[in-house]
Parts: sequence; C-alpha cells; structure tokens
Amino acid sequence: MLDSQSVQDISRELYGKEPTEMIIDKINRIKEAREDGSVSEETLAMEAQQLVEELVTRSATSGLEFEPLKLRKSKIPDNTKYEFSQAQSDLFSGALADPDISGIGFSEEEEFPVPRNKFAERAVPPVRPEEEEDED
Repeated sequence: MLDSQSVQDISRELYGKEPTEMIIDKINRIKEAREDGSVSEETLAMEAQQLVEELVTRSATSGLEFEPLKLRKSKIPDNTKYEFSQAQSDLFSGALADPDISGIGFSEEEEFPVPRNKFAERAVPPVRPEEEEDED
C-alpha cells in the first residue's frame, strides 16, 4: 500500500515527505528509544504499525474528503487526481441515492465535513487525463 502512487502523492502533499522518509524517521526514534531502554519491543512494534496504518488511512480519507477545486489545484499528479476524483464520484453518487445519508466524514466528529448539499458536485465523474505519448 505504501508504494502506491496515490499514497506517495498524498503523503508529499500533506506532510512534505515520502512515506518511506516518515518510516525511516520513526525507525530512528524507535532505535533511540530501544537504546535507552525506556520502551518495550512490543510497544515499539505497535508504534511502527500505527504509523503505517495512519499514512494509508489519511491518504485514503484525504483523497475522499478533498474539495474538488482544491484537488484540481493540488500538486498531485494528474493520474492520482483522476483516481481520487473517480473514487469521490463513486462514493458520493452512491450516497446521493440514499436519502438517509445527511453527510460524509471519516473522523469521530459529530459534524461531517461533507454535507449532503455538496454530494452532487462531488458525484460528477472526472475526465480521464490524456495519456502522454512516448517519444522515441
């Protein structure tokens, strides 16, 4: 999952680092904690696992919650923008079909960041970016 282009792109956009850089930083902190003996091996392994889960989860949820205009203007590559836009379109098209859904969000917050009145604009299918031709 961490090697997927979308996770790489979102990680750079949100954190300014590649996922591997963030993992290396975490491993270095783990090594330091291991050397001073202040943290158990089990705790260190759990922290490393949580970092990977957080990167993948934040990448996916950020892609689905991105405002369409903000997504189009982001520095994320066109193919990744298309993938996120298509995922948004699928999600919000399905949500529009269910009148009981009043908003969508991926956190523990009471208020959803995407209210029902924003579903239609996010349900519009994106236009696939043109493939760049390889030059010989």
